[in-house]
Amino acid sequence: MDEHQYFDVTVVGDVTVMRFRNWRIIEDFEGVPLPALRDELFAIIKGAETKRFVLNFSKVQLFTSAAITILLNVKQILDDMFGEIKFCGVNDNIQTAFQMCGITQIFPMFDEESDAIASF
Repeated sequence: MDEHQYFDVTVVGDVTVMRFRNWRIIEDFEGVPLPALRDELFAIIKGAETKRFVLNFSKVQLFTSAAITILLNVKQILDDMFGEIKFCGVNDNIQTAFQMCGITQIFPMFDEESDAIASF
């Protein structure tokens, strides 16, 4: 796959794995510009040869609530293309925020990337 600015992307069997490169997914002077991250994530998904995805959060320490909208948009895109996505490596603080927002009921969560891949 092409080189990306915000994600490392690999294909494992029939699963596209996307790993965040940045530890701060917040929009400020040091964080990731969310529109650019969104556009890159959507392009990876729409351009992939697979319909199964894992989004790996293992490097992420801060994740703004504004970025949750991006995740919900990803879900809609994947529903339209009959695809699915699972999350892994979400730290306890972010997982707590995801639980409060109901994200954990929408996206399956796994501790390990290998477990997320195997769950397909």
